Amino acid sequence: MKKYRKIAIFTLLLLIPAAVSAFQGAEITIDDVVNIKYVSQHQWSPDGNYISYVVDDQGRVNLWLLPARGGDAIKITDTKESPSAIVWMPDSKSFIYQENGDIWRSRLSPGSSEKITDTKENERLAAISPDHKTILYTKEGQVWKYIFASKKTLQLSTTASPMRNPVFSADGKKLIYTTSRSRIRIMDLSTKLVEWEYNKQPLSNPVWLKDGKRILAQKRTRGGKGREFWVIDPESRAEEKIFEEFDDYVLDSSQPMMSPTEDKFIMIRNPDGWNHIWLVDINARTSKQLTQGEFEDSFPAWSPDGSQIIFASNRETLEERHLFTMNSNGGSLKKLTDNYPGTNIDARWSPDGSQIAFTHCGPYKVSDIWIGSPDENMNAVQRTFSMPPVWSEDNISVPERVVYKGGLDWDIVGWLFKPKNMDPNKKYPAVVWVHGGPIRQMRYGWHPRRGYSLFHSYHQRLVQLGYVVLSVNFRGGVGYGKEFMNALHMKMGVDEVIDVINGGKYLQEQSYVDPERVGVWGLSYGGYMTLHALGKHPGTFSMGINVAGVYNWVTQVKIYNYRGRFVRFFGGHPDKSPEPYRVGSPITYVQNIDVPLLNLQGTADRNVPFSQMDEIVESMVKYNLDFDVMYYPGQLHVFQDGDVWRNAFPKIEKFFEMHLKKAGSKK
Repeated sequence: MKKYRKIAIFTLLLLIPAAVSAFQGAEITIDDVVNIKYVSQHQWSPDGNYISYVVDDQGRVNLWLLPARGGDAIKITDTKESPSAIVWMPDSKSFIYQENGDIWRSRLSPGSSEKITDTKENERLAAISPDHKTILYTKEGQVWKYIFASKKTLQLSTTASPMRNPVFSADGKKLIYTTSRSRIRIMDLSTKLVEWEYNKQPLSNPVWLKDGKRILAQKRTRGGKGREFWVIDPESRAEEKIFEEFDDYVLDSSQPMMSPTEDKFIMIRNPDGWNHIWLVDINARTSKQLTQGEFEDSFPAWSPDGSQIIFASNRETLEERHLFTMNSNGGSLKKLTDNYPGTNIDARWSPDGSQIAFTHCGPYKVSDIWIGSPDENMNAVQRTFSMPPVWSEDNISVPERVVYKGGLDWDIVGWLFKPKNMDPNKKYPAVVWVHGGPIRQMRYGWHPRRGYSLFHSYHQRLVQLGYVVLSVNFRGGVGYGKEFMNALHMKMGVDEVIDVINGGKYLQEQSYVDPERVGVWGLSYGGYMTLHALGKHPGTFSMGINVAGVYNWVTQVKIYNYRGRFVRFFGGHPDKSPEPYRVGSPITYVQNIDVPLLNLQGTADRNVPFSQMDEIVESMVKYNLDFDVMYYPGQLHVFQDGDVWRNAFPKIEKFFEMHLKKAGSKK
């Protein structure tokens, strides 16, 4: 019988004793899950002596320095304001960064940070002048200059149209930027007057070429499905289109990366159905595909001398990423990370090109910074250590790769976690985990992104508590080609829901799983899939947990101003394409949910507004459904504070116990 529970009341749940672990080794506690740290944004100092990076420690995000040649890491800041956008000064003695809407400068020692700006408005770092004496930053659509010697600020613009992406010329005398109407302008910094404007067509992201005269800019075309690259000489007014591309669905190409000589750039394109590296020669007006095959390449970076390109690829195993190098004109590849199974990405060349700093995570490791020489089968050294000691090979369950049939009979890959020392005479409760995105992919081992890494860690605890977990890579994600990724076009909430439903059926068919005790849960798009699976296809799952999932796409797309990938997937504005929105929204089927549902969300969620949760509650009350809700004030899409997870995970755990584990004990 369905019943209505008061929101956020868990009295009954709290009376349930903790489950006895099915694993006899060292117990992985919720604290062990929460205490894992997450590193990001690593980059070399110009002299190659240090690597700066950011550490997220239970919501406290701080800047650290790593001596590149050995030694202990140095904690530079002690704040909770999430420093970001780090830019080293050329002398390697300090760096600039953003924090809490202001711009800061820090030396290479703890507590040496000082504010450059201190206002109520939000400032964003834009550029450092070629002579290193000033920086540019933007505030409320205007460009300002900060002078290091005098510590004074100077407003450079007073335009009605906001200035975007200002860039210094090579001599530091001019500024190029775009307006809100995608017009390119050049300002003379000595007079602060606009000396040139290009308004023949909308262009964006202008950059000066090395000759100091010409600029390279982009134009979006075909409603976001295409783009062009133009070279323009402001003095002679000469202009030429050097490259164009388009896609039938959504253009997913990466931003161009200029070569050190600035006469070429590389980018990721997928005209053959898979993401590969392309080289564009600006002067020759030619393009060349450097990699090919039924796999995806990503994160390319030029070597300092421009002779090589390093990149990540899943060319050998679709659910892993390894680092490869090749000559800048293509040719044979050299694999660097053969000894590091899992995900290896974000490779950064040292300034002299002799070392590579990258992040690695795998079946036994969360993402950390490793350093090694760019040799085949490199011998890299781990330099940051983000996991508490309890995480050892003895108590980590490495998931098994499985393949089952999803919607339209497509092959769907899943990662199957099973308790160690399973009892052959026992049938275990099981859970399907659905990732977010959907432009994501669960990997072999830990994921490089904090949100998915956190849940991978928690699944290790669930396995110890006696659950089987299946993490599914439903269609719409990366790693399996453009057709797989774009399969949601005009069909959101249709075939990918079948991928999830069939994941549940796969578990039910396993001899060690109790088919009547299979649940589903997910984050973001995974929460959306959870809601959809329970309402559109009742009967497969015994319970569900929705963490910040979309409930009503008609109201959700307002936060995108009716633009972006999801709007295109639905065929445009809801008024012009009502049926896909109706079919794709869980609110359409909510009255069919006949199992308990737990919902969790932060009130400061910028990805999925908390009003989506209000709509869920209204529907649950209207149809007298069995549900609970937990909301967390001030928390973002993926809760950032450790204490919040220490509260949320026990609620989740007890919900699993009541509706999966305890349900079996009543038979």
